Amino acid sequence: MARTITDLVRNVRIAASLIPGYRPPSSGEDALSAREPLIVVPDKVLLLGTGGGAYVEFDFDRGGIGPGPGPFEPYEHLQPSAAATWTVNHNLGHLPVVAVLNAAGAQVLAAVEHVSSNQARVELDSPMAGRAICV
Repeated sequence: MARTITDLVRNVRIAASLIPGYRPPSSGEDALSAREPLIVVPDKVLLLGTGGGAYVEFDFDRGGIGPGPGPFEPYEHLQPSAAATWTVNHNLGHLPVVAVLNAAGAQVLAAVEHVSSNQARVELDSPMAGRAICV
């Protein structure tokens, strides 16, 4: 059965204020819930909730995760040639949240089908190069 990011997470939020350094509070309605992603655009980071208001942070530029070890090990798929369909062999053993970025590093909308717990297929409206971050 095809699954999309919408099937996996609720209330997907992208930091629309574009304020550098924004991080969600650890409690209240703006806190991240488990597996809830939040992209902070100016900082080029993906925050992924781990429950109880805590989160892990993935830095797209440095390729690192912080602060400290988190329960999800990210995988970065590089797509150097333009294609409308990407096959992502992440080998994570679960159905990850997938953020798709074009060659310029901007997040793009894409349909993500989880073929298995180790592979995802990214379908784009038009061929492009870029990368997919699986968490």
